[in-house]
Amino acid sequence: MRFERLEPFGVVATEWAPEDLSDPEQSARLVSEWHEAGGLLVLRGCLLEPEALVRVGHTFGEVENMVDTQMRPESIHEDVPEIFLVHNRNFSRAIPARPTDGDHVLQWPQRKGWHSDQSYRKPPPDASIIYCVRPGAEGQGDTFFCDNAAAFDALSPAEQAEAASRFIIHAAGSLGRSEQNVRKHPGVGAPPSGNGIEERIDFLEPQHQPVVRTHPVTGRRALYLGTSGQSDWLEGPVVGMEPGPDGAGGAWMGEHIHRATDPSRVYRHAWQAGDAVLYDNRVSAAPFASSFEASKKLYRF
Repeated sequence: MRFERLEPFGVVATEWAPEDLSDPEQSARLVSEWHEAGGLLVLRGCLLEPEALVRVGHTFGEVENMVDTQMRPESIHEDVPEIFLVHNRNFSRAIPARPTDGDHVLQWPQRKGWHSDQSYRKPPPDASIIYCVRPGAEGQGDTFFCDNAAAFDALSPAEQAEAASRFIIHAAGSLGRSEQNVRKHPGVGAPPSGNGIEERIDFLEPQHQPVVRTHPVTGRRALYLGTSGQSDWLEGPVVGMEPGPDGAGGAWMGEHIHRATDPSRVYRHAWQAGDAVLYDNRVSAAPFASSFEASKKLYRF
């Protein structure tokens, strides 16, 4: 395997094959490179069948079953339930709009959608793999990754201490507590909606997550922030601060997301068929531009 560092963080591995990972030394090296690169690893050059993608995931930890984690049934791979599918071939997912204001097109709020996967679960998944089956046109469907550990390091000591004392209430968008829902229905939000929401309602209970997480392997501290669509804007988003879309809590969270997504901390990935990108939800965040076909899975250590 060959490794090349990415800027501003991450590493790309080439000249590798899934069978290499049966060698404990090779698999340990891959995991080590991932951690040392800040939690972002691009595996390039192998076309993988779904079962092989899952085997690659086992190199890094336990692979979750999407049925058990109650993902949307129509998005779960029919033969491999550890994978769910992301695409817009049938236009079930709208292509994100191109930012129209501001110079920092990678930075929130001009660039929407920054999030850590399934942050509304407790505990949330440690990491995710996105595998590109069919990329979009050049310049479309890129995915951006933010180094939230570097974002924490950039805060002043006083800001770090304040962030470490805060909690954000994370909530699935289907609960009707997103910023958009609460703006449309002030004080109450929208009724819960989604496939099988009645059976999933207890599973999707809003969760208080610390704003600062310490990585169990590297010891680095990183920001773990909410979003407009994955936070509870009825009671939060920030515990102990004025709630609601125009409250002090939302403003505090928005300022930290804006600073965290400074372009100097963002890696932009242009997809090629066969790319598998592993990102650590504990130290990075991503807005997912879904104008390509992909397979995705999450797992927990």
